[in-house]
Amino acid sequence: MSTNINDDDLRKRLSFSLLIVRVVTFAVFGAYAYGTIIRPLMNSDQLGKIYYISGMPSGVMVVLGIIQLIIAIAVLLGVYKKITRGILLVLAGLSMIMPTYLIGYFTATIGGVPHPAILYFTNFCLFACAFMIFKLRDIDTIASLNIGDE
Repeated sequence: MSTNINDDDLRKRLSFSLLIVRVVTFAVFGAYAYGTIIRPLMNSDQLGKIYYISGMPSGVMVVLGIIQLIIAIAVLLGVYKKITRGILLVLAGLSMIMPTYLIGYFTATIGGVPHPAILYFTNFCLFACAFMIFKLRDIDTIASLNIGDE
């Protein structure tokens, strides 16, 4: 059974879907940024355990959290799409390929042993969302301010 979809209908449906992905991506990155701002020492410990960057002062963590929150809000509002979504894509990609997560992934899937980092496998989905809103940024027009677009 085939469906005839005109380009306008497809663009509208795709644009609405991208809005949903953008809102969900904001919710995840925004929640992490908010947590970094209100509990900087906890996230500083996470940096040491996962990214092997230890001893980050809480003031630096708060600043990083504020920067991340600004980027997440910019993505939500649809401003400077190429830059803000590109940064989000890089952050999602970096978090996805960290050795801690990859070791946990292989331990849990191949070895069948639960790993403490199992919840971080959602980074794969987050990376896919970040890639989608970056690659299809020209179609993502619903509730988008389109400031700073090329």
